[in-house]
Amino acid sequence: TNSVVDEEIAYQLLVQKQTFLPPIHAHIQANFALLKTWFAQQPYLEWVEPQAGVVAFPRIKANFQIDTERFYHSLYQDYQTLVGAGHWFEQEKTYFRLGFGFPTAEELSEGLRRLEVCLGENRR
Repeated sequence: TNSVVDEEIAYQLLVQKQTFLPPIHAHIQANFALLKTWFAQQPYLEWVEPQAGVVAFPRIKANFQIDTERFYHSLYQDYQTLVGAGHWFEQEKTYFRLGFGFPTAEELSEGLRRLEVCLGENRR
């Protein structure tokens, strides 16, 4: 069970949802639009566009040869950018989890830029 404090916070948010939810939804929709535009121009990745939520699960295109171990290490160490590697979710390493709900539009844009550069640098 949740703590009493957590339950009260959740309750208060639900009571005042007309105040809290519209700006959250606007933020999510703006980030999703940014992500869709980026994927439309993306040479290395493919995805099934999510129908709900704030997480995408793209994969590296089959014809794009990449050292996934080096890619994930470099993305985190060199670019300070984190995605959830596919093997964390019992999927192939060419898949990864990409969240887009929390960051600002600027942070998301920069993370996507870093992701694309890192993919390009780690081709075989």
